[in-house]
Amino acid sequence: MPQQYYDLGEHAGAAYDFGFAVTEPNQDGTSLQDAVGGVRLLTGTGYHHAPVRMIGYPAGAEKPLECWSRTTRWASDDPADPGTFPRIACDAFVGGTSGGPMLVPRLDGWAVIGVIGGYHTGGNTAQVSYSAYFGSATRALYDAAATGAPPAGARGVRG
Repeated sequence: MPQQYYDLGEHAGAAYDFGFAVTEPNQDGTSLQDAVGGVRLLTGTGYHHAPVRMIGYPAGAEKPLECWSRTTRWASDDPADPGTFPRIACDAFVGGTSGGPMLVPRLDGWAVIGVIGGYHTGGNTAQVSYSAYFGSATRALYDAAATGAPPAGARGVRG
């Protein structure tokens, strides 16, 4: 997670509501990406995308939800949750879907442009979801994770 998310907290830091996990190969030497696949990370591509495929796993559900829609730009007027976020209309994305990807098709496969979260940790209703904008802060965090930099928040955040 970006240090700004830790410093500002869940609401004021909503624009930094994203993270990356670094994994090691399994006992056979197979990387997670080679075992299950992966998608390209897109940053700095704006707020308007169509079509967008959103996937989420509601709490307690056996199968994921899937929706095709488009993203638009939305600026918060809530001083407790400041920022500008990609917004997408998709029904039934309730608790548990946070962290699900917002994907766009590309000639070489899928690319991720956001994850359910951001404004009000994903939105106020099950009909409209949000993501933190994937811009320079997202790219910097990804590059740091890919090069093995220590994670943010390690100095004082206890899990």
